[in-house]
Amino acid sequence: MQALRIWALLWLTLSALQAQTAHLQVYGEGKPVLLLTEDGSRVNSELTDKLTAHSIQVIVPDIHAYKEALQQKDSLSDDRLAMALMTTATRLSREPIAIVGCGDHTTTACRIAQLYPAQVDRIVALGEATKTLLPCPIRQVSEGKQAWKAIESFLQADLKMLLAEGKPQDTKWKRILFDLSHSQCTDTYNGYETYPYLLPAYERMLQELDHSAELIIHEQGELTTELLAEADVVLMLSPLNKGLQKNLTEAERRNLVRYVAEGGSLLFFIDDAHRVDWQAYGAADVVGPYGISFGANVPLPGNVGAIAFPNRIFKERYEIPYSGACLMRGGEPVSVCMEGGYLHGTVVELANGGKLYVGGDTMVGLLLGFTDGERLVFDKMATRWWGKDSWNYMKELLNWAL
Repeated sequence: MQALRIWALLWLTLSALQAQTAHLQVYGEGKPVLLLTEDGSRVNSELTDKLTAHSIQVIVPDIHAYKEALQQKDSLSDDRLAMALMTTATRLSREPIAIVGCGDHTTTACRIAQLYPAQVDRIVALGEATKTLLPCPIRQVSEGKQAWKAIESFLQADLKMLLAEGKPQDTKWKRILFDLSHSQCTDTYNGYETYPYLLPAYERMLQELDHSAELIIHEQGELTTELLAEADVVLMLSPLNKGLQKNLTEAERRNLVRYVAEGGSLLFFIDDAHRVDWQAYGAADVVGPYGISFGANVPLPGNVGAIAFPNRIFKERYEIPYSGACLMRGGEPVSVCMEGGYLHGTVVELANGGKLYVGGDTMVGLLLGFTDGERLVFDKMATRWWGKDSWNYMKELLNWAL
């Protein structure tokens, strides 16, 4: 009887797999690509021909049929659809696959990558923008929802994203820990209470880095030694409201000092005394052991700007915003104020690979600045801040830290 039940279970499993495989169309041979379209019967022949001509095997499931089959058994969830698609796709190929997600099915592609990180090589998104953090590279071809209009753009684009060799099995994705647990990115000006543009902007920036990296957001709890040990880079912008700031605990201060001493990379920003009580915050305890000290506010008017000069971190001269900062000394200068040469950014590198960057003003970390900004024109948060290169500054700073 037991053997009969096992046989019945195997038969049902095989039947289900065969039924699901029947909902697939396969074109060509070579590197496998799972193509998730709005309708499996509407495969764009030009797209398929283009891919198969480059020795790519195109696997096209009829997603509508998959959904109908799954809903006959029980309620359909995004995870069940993702698992069913991947189960049948891997029957055709045991090597990691690439996924092209069209329209709303970009979400499905991303969910497959999250559920099967070792089996998804990369994703190309045609049509539907995504902010999901993934364990694989993703290329966004178009941010519109009309996927078929994005196909022409895809065909004209470089196919290197799909044709590239799969990442080695030992490839380690770098982890950037973005600390928001001390009331950073919090203010009292309307529209700036949480700086809502910032995290999506940094997620887009990761796609431009020379390293494969993911952004880990830390919003609650202490910065423990265990948490820091899992991070390749720790990014800490300054608290921006003294009434809301959450000071570093004694343990966190020690942990951050030890993190750098043991080879970690810390990007640590502070701001002027109007915005942050850096003494109570514990900033001096973090950077002091590395020869960096803070002082009074820089005695300058608002919106003066700063300059990063070419060095081993920055490829060229960058103009960055600077308006209200604390005096800073020590380290190796990498960016300075436009007026008086006050220190804006400084670094320390240890023989074991430990890296510390300290910024005396957090505006560049907030990615502020405008191409039409005019120096020394100041109107509080309505100011068109001078300093157009915050993006390049932070991107190259992260590359250095990684």
